[in-house]
Parts: sequence; structure tokens; C-alpha cells
Amino acid sequence: MKLKKQINLVLSGGGARGFAHIGVLKALYDHGIHPKAISGTSMGAIIGMLYAAGMEPDDVIDQIEKLKFYKLLTSFGKIRKRSLHILYPIIRKAIGIHRFDQLNIPLYIAVTNVNYGRSEIITKGDCIHAALASASIPIIFRSYSNNKMNYVDGGLLNNFPIDPFLESEDAIVGCDVNFLGYLENVGGLMTYVERNIRMALFQSVRIRERYCDYLLEPEKTGDYTSFDFKNSRKLFDIGKKYTHQHIESLVKSIVKPENNIAQRKCLYNILMEDKIIVESAF
Repeated sequence: MKLKKQINLVLSGGGARGFAHIGVLKALYDHGIHPKAISGTSMGAIIGMLYAAGMEPDDVIDQIEKLKFYKLLTSFGKIRKRSLHILYPIIRKAIGIHRFDQLNIPLYIAVTNVNYGRSEIITKGDCIHAALASASIPIIFRSYSNNKMNYVDGGLLNNFPIDPFLESEDAIVGCDVNFLGYLENVGGLMTYVERNIRMALFQSVRIRERYCDYLLEPEKTGDYTSFDFKNSRKLFDIGKKYTHQHIESLVKSIVKPENNIAQRKCLYNILMEDKIIVESAF
């Protein structure tokens, strides 16, 4: 399926729900649609990095399962010992590279700089370190340290990093795996805490999402928590099925984009005023 415009792809954070991103990439791949560039945060950053490194979607889901994120939550003991640094050699061996300039397509990774209290978008340096820093959920994992700076999950301040693409005339397709629908039972500490975090992030994410030419938002991801890492295949299938079902409307929206480039640039200027910056940190 040929598009008249190239697309830039934005991948939200979402913990285990982010596995649905891989299904989205698989469906796009099946239809011959290949992103020109990817921007991601948290799990979206890790998946975007693996894809940008040249892995096909089927290989990405295989590699994600090998990382066994669920074991990181149960086997490390005290929080101060839980660090995603442990995944670095595994990922580097799998993709064979480690720098942004070695990737097949441009990649932008959102992280939260704890020292400066700001969101940063990393584009240079070590892409593996950047992706793991972006996925370091506060309290669950130790902050990711580098050059005397401490970084945590990029989704804390920017869970939908559309920022790098707002000045581009290419189409923007976004995928948000944090569907916030009605929830009958909010009992249980983890469910309660996660629900409140998602609500807190909701408004800032929605502001960014409205500037997409097309937004993929698989509702069924809402049935899973950020920690359902053992359900990787189910979430993969959700993303894949949803995207296949919406591929025609996606293509039409890209052929005739509705978004105004001037409006995008206006939002970009506003975000820059909020000190969302682009720099290398790793």
C-alpha cells in the first residue's frame, strides 16, 4: 500500500500495554507502510529503538519476551537494586549497535531529567541507555544515572512525544495504548495507583494527540495494567488487529491530512517555552 506522504510515528508509554505498539508496527509492515522516523517514551522508546535498529516486528516481539520484564519486578528485592542497566548487554547483543547514528531511521526518545525537573528528548549518543532511562518507572526502578544526571520514565512529563515532528510537513501517526474508559472495579492498590497516574497524564497527552493526522488507540489495551508483562502476545495481537481494522481510514487521513502545519508549529513554540528540549545525554 503506497502513501502519498511519509509518516512519522509517535509511540506512547504504557508499560506492558506498550507491547501493542509491536502489533501496530506489524500491521503497518504487512501493508507496506514504513515510518520515516519514530518518537517514543518508556516502552514505546524501547520498541521504537528495536525497530529503528532494523528488527522486523516479529523479531521485536521475540526479543521483548526474552527481556522478561516481569522478572525484574519480582526478583531484585529492594528498589535500590532494581535498575534497567541489567538489560543493556542483552539489547546490545541483540541489535549489534548502540548509537543513534547507527540506526536505520531517526529516533527520538523522551526522558525525564530529575536533576533539572524537566522533560528532554534525546537524539544523539547511546540509544540503548536513552531507551532504558526512558522506561525507568519511578519507585519501581532505580533512576537511570549518567554524567551525574538522574533520569526516570519519560512518560512522567511527556507520555506522547509528538514534539520532534511538529515542524515537519510529513504526516504524523500516533499510537496511544492507555485507553481510559469506564472501570467497574478500582479495588486493589496497584490498580488504584495506576488508574490515578493515567488520569493525571491524560490531559497533557490529549493536547498533543489532537495534532496527529491519525491516532491509533486500541480500546482493549485498557483491560490490562502496566505490569501485565506475561500477556505480551495478547497485547501484540490487540495492536495488530486494531490497526488492520483501521488501515483504510488511516491511509485516507494521510492522503488528505486535516492538520494545519501552522497550528503544529504554534504548539511546538509553546512546548519549547515549557523547556521541553532536544539534546544528547548519553
